[in-house]
Amino acid sequence: MSISQGQVNKLISSINKKIQKKGISFVLTAHFALDRLNDLRNIPPIELSELELILNNLISNHIFDIAKLPNNASFNIKCKTSHINMPCVVNKTVSAGKSLHKNVIITVMRKSTFVAKDPTEFIV
Repeated sequence: MSISQGQVNKLISSINKKIQKKGISFVLTAHFALDRLNDLRNIPPIELSELELILNNLISNHIFDIAKLPNNASFNIKCKTSHINMPCVVNKTVSAGKSLHKNVIITVMRKSTFVAKDPTEFIV
């Protein structure tokens, strides 16, 4: 069953509410949400519950390490169980004197043989 744009937006909003006090957020590219999330190459199809579990585990176990990454750093989120990979890039800005740390999730794929080009990888 494919995941709708509304479902993935609601998930990201829920995750961001959990970490907003830290000045950290996650955003998805159109490539993630429109091109790769429901791609037929993801066998079996990616489920919303998998993404929710991965992101919740990520913020529970790695959010402080992610917060330390510099602007323009890239990293990969890798789930050893589901073989889901999500390459990301950090976009740090300052708004109204407050530092904001936005993690852009570039794409998503289920691929057990995926090798990240990024030296930083967060395993969940």
